[in-house]
Parts: sequence; structure tokens; C-alpha cells
Amino acid sequence: ALAAGIHASSSELGRQLDLWNMEPMGLLGIALADAHRGRVEPARRSAEAASARARSIGDMDSLAGSEYVLGLLALSLGDAATAHRHLEPAVALIRSLGEADSACLLALANEIEALAALGEQSHAEALLLELEEHADRLDRARPLALAARSRAIVEADRGNLAAALASIDRAL
Repeated sequence: ALAAGIHASSSELGRQLDLWNMEPMGLLGIALADAHRGRVEPARRSAEAASARARSIGDMDSLAGSEYVLGLLALSLGDAATAHRHLEPAVALIRSLGEADSACLLALANEIEALAALGEQSHAEALLLELEEHADRLDRARPLALAARSRAIVEADRGNLAAALASIDRAL
């Protein structure tokens, strides 16, 4: 009920202020909040609605975000194939928008995890190098931790547990 009220309020505010993409952005915010609270089905419904609405109006930011949330949900549930199906286009969309901020880095890190789980080692490694480059350039704690966590996943997938543990230490 609260989510429906927030969605209605954000949609109405968007209409009043002539903000063309307020509806999918509002749905995306609800989806992300629900995902982080472990409310899988409400998060999925909101993210799917945000994705559909974003596609219909050409809102690539909201589309990338909603695909990210759908990928995050799938990855959290252990479904790497579905996660990859959502995260791959999310990463591509974010790149096309020229963004290398936290949203891009989170999507890259989750896509690396999905690819590693799928046995796509070379693709995961290529994305890891990109993530590490962004993290080094930004030189901030969160991106560096994401890159180190992703390095740990790739190294563990290779069977290199010593390097994986060293990367985990860096992530912390």
C-alpha cells in the first residue's frame, strides 16, 4: 500500500512538474528499496513495470536501472543466467549513456559475478579489467571494494584461493 501511494504521488508530481520520466523513476526507486529489503516479488513487479514504462517513453536511464534491479534480484536468488540476461543490457545502456558512476560499477560487479557463475571466465575477466580501471581512476573506497570483491570472485572461480583471499582482504 505504501509503495502504491508513493508511486501515485511521484507520478502525479511528475505530471504537475512536466517531468517526463517521473513514473518509471518512481517505480525504479520502489523496486530498488524492495529489493534491498528482500521483498522479491514486489521488487520484481515494480522493476518490470518501470522497465516497460521506460521502454515505452524512451527513458534509457530508468530502463538501465530497472534491468539492473531485475539482474540483482536474479543474482540474489542464485539464477545467474537470468541475472546475466538483465545485467548485460543494463551495463550496455549505462555505458551508452557515458556513465561510470556507482550505478555502472554496481552493474559491472554483478555482471562479473553472474558471468563467473556461468563459467564465462574470459568475459568476466574483461569486465573485471574495466571495473578495476574505473575504480583506480576514481580512487574511492566503494569502487575499490567492488573491484576487489569482483577480483576475488574471478580468482576463486579459477581455483586461485590465495589470490581470492588477498582480494577479499583488499575489499574489506
